[in-house]
Amino acid sequence: MMSAWGAQVGLDSPDDERIGLFVSKYWQSPDAPEPGAACTGGVDAPGRTA
Repeated sequence: MMSAWGAQVGLDSPDDERIGLFVSKYWQSPDAPEPGAACTGGVDAPGRTA
């Protein structure tokens, strides 16, 4: 499953050709709550729980 703001697609395999199309369409989407925001700090940010 791939998810973006307001969109999801179920995948058949890691080789599914729709992965590239989905990423191209929704990468840094202007429809996201914080368009253009970096996706950093998600792994080791303060307050992270294991």
